[in-house]
Amino acid sequence: LNRSRSPSPTSMSLLRMKSGLVVTCLLFVVAVSQAFADECEVCVKVVDDILAEKHGKKSPPKMEQVEKWIDEYCGTVEGWGGKKGKKGKGEKEEKLCYSISPIKRELARPVSLGMPSLKACQRAASKDETICELKFPKPPPDLTEMKVEDIEKMRVRALKDLLKELGKADKCKGCSEKTDFVDLVKKLRQEQAKAKGKEL
Repeated sequence: LNRSRSPSPTSMSLLRMKSGLVVTCLLFVVAVSQAFADECEVCVKVVDDILAEKHGKKSPPKMEQVEKWIDEYCGTVEGWGGKKGKKGKGEKEEKLCYSISPIKRELARPVSLGMPSLKACQRAASKDETICELKFPKPPPDLTEMKVEDIEKMRVRALKDLLKELGKADKCKGCSEKTDFVDLVKKLRQEQAKAKGKEL
């Protein structure tokens, strides 16, 4: 009779190591993808908005045309011939315009060559790194999705970072023990739940 052999401890250990490696690789890929998605996000949005509004063709536009579109979006400040840009721009878009207007050709050239918005912004950022440093504000973390046990396991550095993201770092200026930070985060968690009418 053929008896099924149970896997040896060594085989099980190797299997667990492989599984752990696969999970680690997947987490790394997700982290890298997110990083690329966030890179130059304000610049990418502005370029995409300009092209969507001004350019409906499949072929790349001419460089001079892209420069003109940037002026129409951002506005110009050249002597008495200055023009106001597009109305309703957000604060981050305004800051981006301040960075790209003096070097608009550095952005217009790669766009005219058919480069994706991200690549074009990266090229322009080689002349002014603030172009890719601008980020849209992220929504504050939802503490109601966190378990109390997970909060209690967090390190002090992580708790401080969490409070910064929540804009509540000043609420814990006198905190000296980890329990002080944990108690504040748990209190804020309760406040979020109450505001959302959510039971914890």
